[in-house]
Amino acid sequence: MSILRVVLIAATLIAVVASPVLFRSAVSSTAAPSAYAAGASGPDPAGREYRNGNNNGNGNGNNNGNGNGNNNGNGNGNNNGNGNNNGNGNGNNNGNGNRNNNGNANGNNNGNGNDNFFSPAAPPPPPPPPPPSTSQSKCFSAGETGSIQLTLDGGTVTVRTAPAGFPSATNVTLRRVDPATVPPPPSGSMLDTLVWSAEGLQGCSGAALNQLPGDVNLGIGYTVSADKSKLQIARLVNGAWVDVPTVPDPSPSNQYISSTVHDLGTYIVYQKP
Repeated sequence: MSILRVVLIAATLIAVVASPVLFRSAVSSTAAPSAYAAGASGPDPAGREYRNGNNNGNGNGNNNGNGNGNNNGNGNGNNNGNGNNNGNGNGNNNGNGNRNNNGNANGNNNGNGNDNFFSPAAPPPPPPPPPPSTSQSKCFSAGETGSIQLTLDGGTVTVRTAPAGFPSATNVTLRRVDPATVPPPPSGSMLDTLVWSAEGLQGCSGAALNQLPGDVNLGIGYTVSADKSKLQIARLVNGAWVDVPTVPDPSPSNQYISSTVHDLGTYIVYQKP
C-alpha cells in the first residue's frame, strides 16, 4: 500500500511539471502553420505575397532577404527598419562625406594651386642714363657724314656734319670742361654745367686746327628746367663770351637748341635774364 501511494504521488508530480510544456506546445501548434505548409498564394491585406512556401507568416523570409541585401555587414539581421535607417545613414554620410571632401579638395587644391603659381617677374627697370663723359672723339674721312655726342650733367652736346661731310679727313673731339675754370656768362646764369670744348685735327692725327674745314650743326639737348626762349650758346674768345646764333627747337616739348658753327674752342649754354 505504501508503494502504491508513492507511485501515485510521483505520477501526480510528473503530470504537474509537464502540463505547462504540453500546453504551450499545443497552443503553438494551433496558432501557426508549419513552415512547409502550403498557404494561399497572392498578397495579404498588408501587401505581402505568400507563394511557393517562402512565407513564414510574418514576412521574415522576404524581409530577411531584403535586410541582408540592403544592409551588408551592418549586422542588423532581420530588422528592415534598422537596415533602412542604417542604409540611409550610410547614404547620407557618404553624401555628406563626398560633399565635404569635394569642398575641402577644391578649396585646398585651388588654394594650393594659386599659391603654387608665381606672379610673373616685373620687367627690369630701364637702364640708367649714361654717366657724364670726359670726352668723345671721331675721325671723319673726306665726304663722310655722321656725328659725335658728349654727355654732360645737364644734357648732351652733339656735333653733326653737313650732308656733304668734310672736304678732307678731320678728327673732331668734344671734351668736358670744369665750369670753375671759365668766367661767368655775360648775364643771367650758366645752364647747369653745360660747358665743353670742341677740338679738331688735320687728318686723324695731324696738326691742331683753329677751325673745322666745313660747317657743322651744334645741337644741345638739355635735361634741366629752363626757358628755351632765353637760352643762348656762346664761345669763349680772348677770355670773354661771344654769343653765336642760337635757334630754339619750335616744339614746346622738345628741350633742344642748336647753332651752325665751324670755329673751335670752348662753348657754354647760359640763360639770359
